[in-house]
Amino acid sequence: MKPNVFFALSAVVCGLTIALHVFEGGPEFPEIALASGLDAKQSSMYMILWHAVTLLLTVATAAYAAAALRSTYRPAVLFIGILFVSIAVLFLVVGQSMLGTIWVLPQWIIFLAIVALSLPGFRKPVQTAEQV
Repeated sequence: MKPNVFFALSAVVCGLTIALHVFEGGPEFPEIALASGLDAKQSSMYMILWHAVTLLLTVATAAYAAAALRSTYRPAVLFIGILFVSIAVLFLVVGQSMLGTIWVLPQWIIFLAIVALSLPGFRKPVQTAEQV
């Protein structure tokens, strides 16, 4: 079986998103939140949520990579796609309602892009006469 290029591409973009999340977002969000004077409970919750996103992206990267090699992992990619679209909707709704614009927190773009990249991977490959 040939690797699923679309799932492989989604794995690469998702993996790059981990680096962006950790190295670009890390200094901007967790460090500032910890220095903001939140009480210990609030700071702890913020850090748990931050690291949960890191874990989510890591597991999603692994699932996309696995699905690129074996079709048995396609249901995991479908689940992650639904989850990523839901997260994108959260960014859009919260951005518009609380910040007045969807552009202050544009993370929704990467979540939707990863899903969009993976969608063609769900098509069944067309078999040629030589393959039958």
